[in-house]
Amino acid sequence: MRDAVTRLELVAPDSVSAISWRAALLALDGDVGGAQRLCTRLRPVVGDEGVEVFQAGVRIAGMITEENLWNNDLGTRVKFLSEIATLAPRLGKVMEAPDALNGFSELATYRLPSYRVFTGHADLLRGGSPDPKKLLDVFAETVKVCPSGLYFYLHGVFLVLSDQHVEACAAMRKALTAPSIVPVARKARYELTIMLANRAADASVLARWALENEARDHLRMLARDGVYPAPAYRSLCTVARSLHDDALALSLSEAWRRRYPDDVNALRARGIAEGRLGAYERQIGTLNTLLEKTPGDADLVNVRGLAQLNGNAFADAAASWFEALRLDPRQPNAAGNLAVIESRVRRRQAIYRVLLEKLRLRAALILAHQGQHAEAVKAVAAEKPGGDTAPALACLYAVAARAAAADTKVSPEERGKRAEEYAVKAVDLLRGAHEAGYFKDAWRLKYLEGERDFDMLRQREDFKKLMDALNK
Repeated sequence: MRDAVTRLELVAPDSVSAISWRAALLALDGDVGGAQRLCTRLRPVVGDEGVEVFQAGVRIAGMITEENLWNNDLGTRVKFLSEIATLAPRLGKVMEAPDALNGFSELATYRLPSYRVFTGHADLLRGGSPDPKKLLDVFAETVKVCPSGLYFYLHGVFLVLSDQHVEACAAMRKALTAPSIVPVARKARYELTIMLANRAADASVLARWALENEARDHLRMLARDGVYPAPAYRSLCTVARSLHDDALALSLSEAWRRRYPDDVNALRARGIAEGRLGAYERQIGTLNTLLEKTPGDADLVNVRGLAQLNGNAFADAAASWFEALRLDPRQPNAAGNLAVIESRVRRRQAIYRVLLEKLRLRAALILAHQGQHAEAVKAVAAEKPGGDTAPALACLYAVAARAAAADTKVSPEERGKRAEEYAVKAVDLLRGAHEAGYFKDAWRLKYLEGERDFDMLRQREDFKKLMDALNK
């Protein structure tokens, strides 16, 4: 639009069209005084009354800027409508003059187009704070006579305030493509994206799929299309998370951080996205940066502990939770998290101790896995089945039983005999460990339930009886 106005000024600098459009653009850029001075050049066409009206119109038009659109300044929007309603009768007289229609009509089409509609609803609009539901009729008429992006957008705003979200989405879609001297398309897309995501949360499965896909498409366009105020970035990150697009949430949070480097909420959003993506080391780094900016935040230290736990840095996680409780003895989650980490460490300890024994016996276990069951059993004949060695040996005999059952170098009878012998030995080793009190530790029992080497034993009656005894 700006390029078109510049070309028009080169061809016909004194035309009413060139002057009116340049005045509108000056008002849009915040130079209302310059726009009003420019309007004086319209005096030969519209007279003193017309200049005065157009100057007032430019001042009103300058009230709706891209900045207050993003600030959700509803008060300014209502005042804008109220002042148009006050000016509308005078504007109508000027606009209906033949010479004026030839010149100022382009500006009127996009900024002050609806003087007839607003004149008809002047009493309602001049109230200053009209009921949003009552404004819907005004805008239903306005967008018919003036299909401007600004008015479709404002129509959508008041539809939302009236809880008509489906109709609001339709209005915002029209605002995306309708011509508008105020660049409302991005703000309309932003509002549409949020509405679609909110509607998806309560929709049926098929409807949710369609709404989320449309919201995701708009969100990606917004992510590519410039920068935003900090509150808008926060909302966009929230929508991205609700759409399970954590990579896009991370990208938006990083753009937010670049634009507002001192905004701790940008760091918080980035940390959330990193955690949801499983990038725990990055998340811990982000949380440490946050703690430099907000030292002594016990809740934040607690969150860092969760990131460390998820990244398997158990000692660091415990240290963070002890620190959180030092900073705030009433921190609601840190003590419980210490109990969680204790459970995880004990479970891993139970697994790792047996694993270490299996690794010590790895030469024999390799033979068993390779099908050399007799050699494997012979290699551990001198082992004493005490402590963690018992379940490790049971693993070896279970693997040997599976290998013996598949040994085609001996007769079927011999295969069955050896497989049974090894399986019985495996169960006997576990039973002996039970009798020695080894499985009194609940985490050792959980290890037994999850050990894959024992899968070939689980259908045996002796193994089932052992498990029943252990679970009593």
